[in-house]
Amino acid sequence: MDNIIDVNMTNEKLNKVYIANRGGHNYTPAARFGILVPLTTGNINPLQVDRLTYDILEATNESTEHDFLLISGHQIINALAACLLLRKHHILNMLIFNKHTNDYMVRTLTEEQIAGIVVKDNEVGE
Repeated sequence: MDNIIDVNMTNEKLNKVYIANRGGHNYTPAARFGILVPLTTGNINPLQVDRLTYDILEATNESTEHDFLLISGHQIINALAACLLLRKHHILNMLIFNKHTNDYMVRTLTEEQIAGIVVKDNEVGE
């Protein structure tokens, strides 16, 4: 089994890697970034947005700005988790798998960056 734990089983203050949807992939390379914690596992119903939002909020209750979101699974899980973590911490650290290097790349997005892009787009549109 991967180095995956139930989020409710630890009180340690280590970084966490929230796996958007745990599927049949090997997530071991991501363990160097922190403790692997699945937000969802297997098949989900993408139409139950309220239920998925609740589950993600519960699983990320003790998240910090130093934690990561590992992009995996259905796009609705990734979108919800990204929005909720960015809203909570004003920063989003993502792990994106690079099939060419067989490893994860870190990409960080901040609310400030998004605001700058939105302002520029609005200025261009005027």
